[in-house]
Amino acid sequence: MTKWTNANMYLCQATGHININTLDLFIYLLKGATRPFDDSIWEWWRSQEKNTPTNLGWYIDLAIKTWNYRMK
Repeated sequence: MTKWTNANMYLCQATGHININTLDLFIYLLKGATRPFDDSIWEWWRSQEKNTPTNLGWYIDLAIKTWNYRMK
């Protein structure tokens, strides 16, 4: 499996390769924060990128939250 398809690489991809609205949605769903983001939010985001496990359980939860958010 290539590196970017590992579960812990999805957040890294979101930081640099997904449009800003998707990144904002991820941070809102995971942290409950909205723009403007301060330094503590970015530090939290970087720690999430580094500490995310390689299993897909958290990503499935995020996908469900995203789907429910868009359905509202």
